[in-house]
Amino acid sequence: MLKLFHIALMILTVRLIAATANADKNYAMIMAQTDERPYPAPSSPISRLQREGIRGMSSGDPEKMAAAGFNLILPWERILRDSKRTTSPDSSIILTPEDFSEKAVERLRSWAIKCARNNLVMMYMMYVADEESVRHLTGDILGHLRSDNGVLKAWPTHRYRHVVDWDGNTAKYAPCPLERRYWMGFIRPQLELVARVLKETGATGGGALELETYVWGSIYPGYSNQKKTFCYGDHCFYGFVRSLGERRTPVEVPSDRRFDWLTQRGLLPRYEKYLEKSMTELIREMMREVRKVNPNFLFGLYPYTPFWYYDALIRGSGTPELPCLLFPGPEYIGGYLANPPFDFFGAAPTPASVAHLRRGKLPAMYAGGLWARVMGSPNAVAMAMDRMLRGPDGYWIYNDFPGGNVPEQFWTAFFAINQWTTDNPGPLPAGDLSQNAMTDAIKWVNKNKPDGIVVNDGQIVARYDGRANEVYIAGGDFDSGKDVAEGWQGRGSLPPLDDSVFHSGLGSILFEPSAGRSERPRSPYIDQEVPEAKKGQSYELSFWIKTAGTNDPIRFWVGRADSSQYPGYMWYSNYFLPPNHDWMRLRVPVSYQSAPPLVLRFWCPPTDGKLWLDDVKLRPVQTRIIHVPLNPPANVTSWGIIDWKLSPSDARCDAEIIDAKDEQKLRMRLYPGDSLAPLAAVVGMKPVLLRLKVYPSAVEPVILEKVQVGFTFHPRGHQ
Repeated sequence: MLKLFHIALMILTVRLIAATANADKNYAMIMAQTDERPYPAPSSPISRLQREGIRGMSSGDPEKMAAAGFNLILPWERILRDSKRTTSPDSSIILTPEDFSEKAVERLRSWAIKCARNNLVMMYMMYVADEESVRHLTGDILGHLRSDNGVLKAWPTHRYRHVVDWDGNTAKYAPCPLERRYWMGFIRPQLELVARVLKETGATGGGALELETYVWGSIYPGYSNQKKTFCYGDHCFYGFVRSLGERRTPVEVPSDRRFDWLTQRGLLPRYEKYLEKSMTELIREMMREVRKVNPNFLFGLYPYTPFWYYDALIRGSGTPELPCLLFPGPEYIGGYLANPPFDFFGAAPTPASVAHLRRGKLPAMYAGGLWARVMGSPNAVAMAMDRMLRGPDGYWIYNDFPGGNVPEQFWTAFFAINQWTTDNPGPLPAGDLSQNAMTDAIKWVNKNKPDGIVVNDGQIVARYDGRANEVYIAGGDFDSGKDVAEGWQGRGSLPPLDDSVFHSGLGSILFEPSAGRSERPRSPYIDQEVPEAKKGQSYELSFWIKTAGTNDPIRFWVGRADSSQYPGYMWYSNYFLPPNHDWMRLRVPVSYQSAPPLVLRFWCPPTDGKLWLDDVKLRPVQTRIIHVPLNPPANVTSWGIIDWKLSPSDARCDAEIIDAKDEQKLRMRLYPGDSLAPLAAVVGMKPVLLRLKVYPSAVEPVILEKVQVGFTFHPRGHQ
């Protein structure tokens, strides 16, 4: 009966797809051959992933995935669902093989068999951040179980070390990052179960931890709560002090003053390195045991940003032969991300993360996530898939369509772009014909007369006509010590003012986390409440930065919150600034929708370098949209590079390619110098529109000076 169902399903699939384009026909032919694939011999799939790039999807139909050109699947599971707990609260082992439910093991085995049959790498994504994990560790309300007679019961709390934040508070769930019981007694058994099932079924791959650090109930350190980016518990803190060779342990330092003790001595950068090294050794020990079960086991994690905790997981789990697979989310809503997003996770832009991994020689592969349902357009997702295979190491599609059923138009686009990318590896051509698109852009402005946009002397000018005024930032010029002290707040003494280095005026503020001993603890951040900022108004926060004294990029976090969030957590833009760089202006979009006042933060995490901040301004802006028609000339065979120039040169701009007729998104997150060549796989050579969103302020209009697009040209009659 099941076989008849599969046959009927394949026939229906072929009939549906055969009615569309030629790419669909090829896809249907591959689908018909899927059941005949033999189980491959188990081995490391890394050479394949490095050759093809990671082409993954969370859950979904393995047969359709293989047919559409994917090579990896991330079954999203709660491996501890319906599990038992047989260990005592003080046991060094929290989880045993007998604790896993038969249903959970059977789900795992079923996925492994389907992946082996379809030659897909399986990275079993284990949700370990909340819910069942909390139940096993703490017996908290999330862990209440319903017994046979319907009575609720709770498990006792397992005794393990918890994270201690910089205020000396012990986290409710989060384990100390150096807690051996957690890694060896709780995470290791889960990984070993996956390793055994993969080996028994002949499937390749491994397990990935879904850490979900941005969830407020998360049990992991992360940016969502800046107070617990490090652990300040006895084990971590005193272990570090002993590593310094101090003659006596400073037992008089209470847990709520340890952060200050470290900043006062300029030791926070060394503390970060100590924690990373110690955790790396613990993870390495854990993975040695897991790979005794399955030598080719791969380890992965979600999410990722350059942060000591994740880097320790990478260094401890990965090798050049078996790198750690990363499945981050900054690319979720649009693809490759060149600029820092504003989110409560503090995610880094794509190139910063990739550069961090390669500069540090971390054994990892970076595959950015694409949220297909939210992106909405199959063609936009397809274009993002190709971009993530050029520079980073690939992509993974987050599949949260109802029932996991991806609409057929997405499968068609997935197949077409995967095939096109395979056929067009390496750098894409810039084009041998460059076309000036400004003439058509000016025609569009003159015809449509969009608000706030005019043509002036062959250029397109976007202007601000709102009523809101610039918001005063007290001490934002850092010229007066009195104004700075009244306007800014921190933990301990504020960073010093420097009257010898400034962008304008009389001085700047200097962040130097690794500076030597000071009289008082030094705050690594400065905060300011801005009551004049209006709820719902769009602002642009601009400031000038100068860096010096290190060979590595300097991290700088720009945060904002409203009173309902602050001081518990903030939203951050996570910058990785070039070292030894002269003054540069950065711009950050700022708005809030909840309770005033707005709170701004500038925070320099541990670094061995210096950073100067000057001329902080908060100005209201408006969104202006310019459409630039891109019309391919006759006889061109492919798209090339697109480029445009704005004045001022650092003006914020969000760009995308849309369909000229229905304005469907074809490429999201477009940047000057990007190639449009993959458009050939989704829409061919038909006209499209470049849509530019710019943000003029009352004192600074934004001017579009030029737009150039390249094409590959073949004269008529020649190929």
